[in-house]
Amino acid sequence: MAEGESEHFTKSDENHASNLDKKKSDYASACNTGYINRRPYKDKRHRFEVHHILCEHSIETRFGYYKDDPTRDYIEDCIWITDWDINNANNLIGLPRNRRFRVDWASTSDTSRWTPLDVPSHQVDHNTSDGYTKEVSKWLQKNLWDTLSAAKKQHAVDAAKIKRQFVKGEKHFREELEERGTREPGKLVAWPNRFKEEYEKTWYHPFSMGKKPRHRHPGAPGKVATGLFAKLR
Repeated sequence: MAEGESEHFTKSDENHASNLDKKKSDYASACNTGYINRRPYKDKRHRFEVHHILCEHSIETRFGYYKDDPTRDYIEDCIWITDWDINNANNLIGLPRNRRFRVDWASTSDTSRWTPLDVPSHQVDHNTSDGYTKEVSKWLQKNLWDTLSAAKKQHAVDAAKIKRQFVKGEKHFREELEERGTREPGKLVAWPNRFKEEYEKTWYHPFSMGKKPRHRHPGAPGKVATGLFAKLR
């Protein structure tokens, strides 16, 4: 069946166009945006990770959404013919780990080496109950699963339209992550001032992936933290 044809179809290898499984791809090599530092460290621990903007766990929430077998089969059939890959470069962005800030930043007072300044940490408010993954799941339900469920009544399969929604989600949440990584007071101000009372409720904002950052303790001072990490290596 051709993409965009508006009648139901039989799934086959020939009309299978989608991939929603990150495990079936060396997706890390496809990532070319965000914070990427592929230089191996002496302790073999990377300070960045590749993040799927529309993440696998959020896409998998469709399995809990299905109200009945026909709805499940219809949505799965629609996705089957949609030419969208979870591992495509536009759905990938490099994000730092917490160690990038707690260890690398603490090891130098040269703020010109304090990067990245434009994206949050991959380990802050990602999979919390009200975090980034939950937010993406809600967006997908509203903009894809609900829409496809309603279209089932007309048996109108439009793979091109479905792909446009996936692409819209990629763009929307990439912009959100970049905006969140630059929230006030900004990392260059927030990090060295995180122990000050006036920054108690704001210093963690630019490090958070979440729409509403969870309050967190600033931890141990830089030299103390660096010493502790050194002992743990």
